[in-house]
Amino acid sequence: MLDAPADQQPVLIWGHWTQAEAQHLQRRELARYVPRTLKGEPTMTTHFAVRQRSVPAQQVVTLSRRLRVDGLPSFIEQELKALPHCVEAAGARITGIPFVVYHGQVNEDSGGPVEVCVPYSGSLTPGGTLTLREEPAPAEACVALTKAQFDFPGILEAHDATCAHAVAHGQRGALSPREVYPHDWDGLNDTHPTGNVVWPFVPQKG
Repeated sequence: MLDAPADQQPVLIWGHWTQAEAQHLQRRELARYVPRTLKGEPTMTTHFAVRQRSVPAQQVVTLSRRLRVDGLPSFIEQELKALPHCVEAAGARITGIPFVVYHGQVNEDSGGPVEVCVPYSGSLTPGGTLTLREEPAPAEACVALTKAQFDFPGILEAHDATCAHAVAHGQRGALSPREVYPHDWDGLNDTHPTGNVVWPFVPQKG
């Protein structure tokens, strides 16, 4: 910053400080969340209205990557735009809402992996980093969130709420939790409904 032209230094310093404040806020919220979970204390899951739904099996094109939490938002935003374009450019048709699967924890120490998925129909050829597979038809515990509620680490409590519902009404299956993005992220403000946190599970019989 000190090597930058004098007229650019105030903007650079303010940008650096704004980023530092955001990181401190994120770490403060995470520091509140982690001790509660380690002690087995209840989180704020009562703030979320969990509903149960069923979804059909669907064919998806996916892209997976290992990355830390600081790189997650840009990866999701980029691939939620790029993958649908790949589907349409190949002559196939998008048939469902894009979603992101978390096959492991994503934080400052763990890198998932994370898988961006786009449902499609038609003919596609896997190649490079793209994979084609069938997504099964599970029951799902689902919570709707605003754009602001998608911020880390607050979103962890939405995952806790869906997990608690899954455990109370059945058992966790082989499928990993995911986030569903039915709306265009760029066109929304913090109070707009943006997407869903979803936990697949196997319902109790009877």
